[in-house]
Amino acid sequence: MSKGSGYYKEGKRRDAWCYLNEEGKAVRHAFKWKLEGFSNSEVLDKMSAMGVDISKQTLHKILVNPFYAGKICNKYTKFEMVDGQIEPAVTYEDFLRVQDILAGRTGKYTQAKHKPNFPLNKHVICYYDNTPFTSYTKKKTTRTACHYYDYYKCNKTGCKTNVTAAEMHEKYEVLLTNYNLSEDMVSDFSDYLRGMVEDYSHEITEQATLLKRKMKEIDADLKKVKVRYATGAIDNETYEIAMKEFNNRRDVITLEMDKVNVNLSNLEGQIPQVISTASNISTLWHDGNLETKRRIQNLVFPDGIFWDKQIGDYRTISRNKFFDVLDRYSVTYGNEKRATSSEVVPLCG
Repeated sequence: MSKGSGYYKEGKRRDAWCYLNEEGKAVRHAFKWKLEGFSNSEVLDKMSAMGVDISKQTLHKILVNPFYAGKICNKYTKFEMVDGQIEPAVTYEDFLRVQDILAGRTGKYTQAKHKPNFPLNKHVICYYDNTPFTSYTKKKTTRTACHYYDYYKCNKTGCKTNVTAAEMHEKYEVLLTNYNLSEDMVSDFSDYLRGMVEDYSHEITEQATLLKRKMKEIDADLKKVKVRYATGAIDNETYEIAMKEFNNRRDVITLEMDKVNVNLSNLEGQIPQVISTASNISTLWHDGNLETKRRIQNLVFPDGIFWDKQIGDYRTISRNKFFDVLDRYSVTYGNEKRATSSEVVPLCG
């Protein structure tokens, strides 16, 4: 795949538009897989199963190319980033998130050391110098006993931010209560999620269609090899090599198809779990073990969360899009409830 490949053009010159072709649809999935935490090697395997075989270098060039986010930057734009007449494979916001992942700037918990008392290690970032917090335990000995005190700190020279773990944990739990789903919203939000699941299932169906098409192509190639071997057009060694290669490709596609089918069948069944998590997310974090806490942290704030020493509290710069959806739904839900109430309650004047 060359620069900008994965597209076909319609129109001429300045009126031309670029639209995603079959390769472009695989590229679109590649960005999503990176956002979901897959390694480049895993992304390459998944793309290969969809019929797109590229090198690691080519994948990297694709992932850092803003063209796939619908942007262009060249001498004609005076080297400013502008919107092109391009169907984007990824939103520009998600494109920038992928750049952070590639550069290792996400501050995700997966980089933290295994310290059960410090779930926020590397997840909390200093607001003023963008440095992930680490942790330490201070020992204080008296005549009768030894006392241990847990702290988080910013390691940036000159920052000197030290906060007790107890304070940061308490305020983090309070912050999570903002993302709990109220009881009276559960039923309606469940229906809302089912609509979202239906939309997402179309995307998965598209992926399954591409995989099935590639499977048919490989089956056709296998049949040709068998015919050529039967007619003596190829020798036994060539036949064995070709069969092994095609069967390996077939196995990879079969594995990906199984994953897609599982995802498609499980979407509806995951709604109760999502509702349960959204209803009690702060409690789950408080009662959970280290791994549970970190999973919740990465769910709500996949890019980490900032600590502002001036206000002695957290600043939320970005969060999982699910909670943006929850906010929009909450506003809509509240407006609908108020509108319903105004219809049955007399208003003065």
